[in-house]
Amino acid sequence: MKIFRVDSRLVHGQTVNYWCDKYNISKIIVVNDELSKDSFSQLFYKLSISNEFQVEFISITDSIDYKYIEENNYLIIFKGLKDVLKYLEEEGVMDEIIISNTDSAENKWEIISGVFISNEDEKNINFIKNKFDVNVIYKAIY
Repeated sequence: MKIFRVDSRLVHGQTVNYWCDKYNISKIIVVNDELSKDSFSQLFYKLSISNEFQVEFISITDSIDYKYIEENNYLIIFKGLKDVLKYLEEEGVMDEIIISNTDSAENKWEIISGVFISNEDEKNINFIKNKFDVNVIYKAIY
């Protein structure tokens, strides 16, 4: 099973405690081009969670070619919608994505608790739904 999620905080206690326990996640994969090259930041994220969980940081292209083991459950986390869009445009496949814990900003509005989107985000979400036939779910906190 693969659970795709947008979370601007990427890896944090709520991710591990809720998602990994609820869905028996074998590995967390963080998909972000910049972070895949930044070993110092990766260490920071790894230190924020228990050693019992495997975390891997890979580029968008590498995530498409990644050799997923069918028996394992994966939580695949994107920092933002631009990464999701790039993943899909590069022929990545997903049926559903959960959007939660996105950053607030002056040009964004809150659609549910903890989920803020801008006009550009809204356009990207509609594009993802319509062009790639991806079910988009907004989920507060967890």
